[in-house]
Amino acid sequence: MVLVGFSFGAFVQARLARRLADAGTPAWRTFLAGMPFGTVEAGRSYETPDGLPDTLVVHGEQDRQVPLDAVLAWARPEGHPVVVVPGVGHFFTGCLPVLRSLLVRHLQEVVF
Repeated sequence: MVLVGFSFGAFVQARLARRLADAGTPAWRTFLAGMPFGTVEAGRSYETPDGLPDTLVVHGEQDRQVPLDAVLAWARPEGHPVVVVPGVGHFFTGCLPVLRSLLVRHLQEVVF
């Protein structure tokens, strides 16, 4: 099973990935782009689970809806890597081919 989500969908997929991992049936891969964490634009707050196995998190450097600092705060405790796309906002405008390429590479990656 592959879980892919963007923005609020990334939050939902992160929750599902955590539940599956806790049940002993983790997703094969998880790809989360523009994932919210903490308090974001308009004051909404997200408690995004951490410790997600085989997950690639991608975020735009210029994301105004979900600040990069928030995602890095999520990643920091577990040392989870985050791929940052320079100069890109929340919707990855003009960079969807880059996002697609990162997803395809993540799906082709061999995990030992």
